[in-house]
Amino acid sequence: MLLMIVLSLSATTLTFGSSEPGMVLRKQKEPGVYTLIYKTEKKSDLTMIVSDRLGVLLFKEVIPNSDGFIRSLNFKLLLPGEYSVDVIDLEGIQKTQKLDHQMPVLELESLVL
Repeated sequence: MLLMIVLSLSATTLTFGSSEPGMVLRKQKEPGVYTLIYKTEKKSDLTMIVSDRLGVLLFKEVIPNSDGFIRSLNFKLLLPGEYSVDVIDLEGIQKTQKLDHQMPVLELESLVL
């Protein structure tokens, strides 16, 4: 299976108004593209993990010495279904967002030859 999750990094300042880590996963206008925003008060190495509904690891990235990040996630080549996006810090604090990835029917049909 070909897996293509395209990531891009943007610098920004995030404020969630709490000492608890905050995480938001937003669907973008373009089908199959999502934005992950994560912010915490304390800098540490952060691990981002993307897995499917069965828990199969699809992608893992370590973001060193960070208190937050923004990633663009491209799921266009993945089948529709439920995915999990997890961020874990060095203390083991984990935030999870579930993603119900759906693609328009016309785009799925265009993948079949």
